[in-house]
Amino acid sequence: RLRWVVKLEKGRGFIGQEALMRVAKEGVKRTRVGIALEERGIPRKGYEIWNEEMIGYVTSGGYSPTLDKGIAMGYVPPAYSKLNTPVRIKIRNRLLKGKIVKFHPFYDESRYGWRRNKG
Repeated sequence: RLRWVVKLEKGRGFIGQEALMRVAKEGVKRTRVGIALEERGIPRKGYEIWNEEMIGYVTSGGYSPTLDKGIAMGYVPPAYSKLNTPVRIKIRNRLLKGKIVKFHPFYDESRYGWRRNKG
């Protein structure tokens, strides 16, 4: 997504160039997603994200009083990053149902309006 910012083909090297070239060649292995739980529970950093198998980890999470549910961010393989993909988060040895949601997430514009400048 950031190819317009970084010119990988330039002769001068820069810190991180090799890693970016590897990602450009091989593709990304994981992508950041938003997750909303459909069952009662509070996801926390380090909790496992599951589909049929363990696919990633929660990077941050908590309870949203506005949405009245547990929400989280985490990294999963791109194949699981599509909106509404069912996932589970392992909380206290229980796999709780959730789904992938819009990433600038957890804010209902229709209910609360848009609070940031869209420009």
